Amino acid sequence: MCVSISGRCFLSQDVFGKSANRGDCLQPCRREYTITDNEEGHSYVLGSNYVLNPKDLCTMPFIEKILDVGVDSLKIEGRGRSPEYVSEVVSAYRKAIELWYENNLNKKNKKILLKQLSSVYNRGFHSGFFLGKPSNQWSECYGSKSTHIKEFVGIVKNFYAKPMAAEIIIQSGKIKKGDTIIIIGPTTGTLKHKITSMQINKASVNSANKGTSIGIKLKKTARKNDQVYIWKPGKD
Repeated sequence: MCVSISGRCFLSQDVFGKSANRGDCLQPCRREYTITDNEEGHSYVLGSNYVLNPKDLCTMPFIEKILDVGVDSLKIEGRGRSPEYVSEVVSAYRKAIELWYENNLNKKNKKILLKQLSSVYNRGFHSGFFLGKPSNQWSECYGSKSTHIKEFVGIVKNFYAKPMAAEIIIQSGKIKKGDTIIIIGPTTGTLKHKITSMQINKASVNSANKGTSIGIKLKKTARKNDQVYIWKPGKD
């Protein structure tokens, strides 16, 4: 949630030469700052409250209020975000809309969808001005609060359409059965897949290390040179 009026913030342009109006904002407002008294040299670190640095706007807890008034189009802010961020956030809100139409958007389902939103980059969630004037809780956050991270593990060497199988070269770390991977490419977009089986030279294996080529079956099409990541819980 940007603290500035759209099109009126020049902080990124002034400090780094990256204009927000050209989609290049580096979000210097979201950093920790120290205020210094120029006359006597006293300084103060903005600690638990980040004045320029609020939590992310999230309407999932009350999305039905927006849909109930007749809103039929929702804009998801994804400019400059990672492919997995766009994929997870858009799919969560798409599911929420579908559940609302089915009269099944209950607390349990919203909790599941909020957990999905929390898996990608976020700085904690807040309702902004939707439900009234924000409290001071809207800015007590620094850094990402995502529950999951992605780690590069390799690339797709080939994809075979008839068996819907991908050959993946492991270039870093290892892959094991039970891992969730994300395949990302300019045409593929974002493809999430949980590995239930894998092969090396047509023989089933439980894990594979760096330098190995493995074969796995997918439900959707991947493409040569797509990047492959392990999707796993982050550290607390």
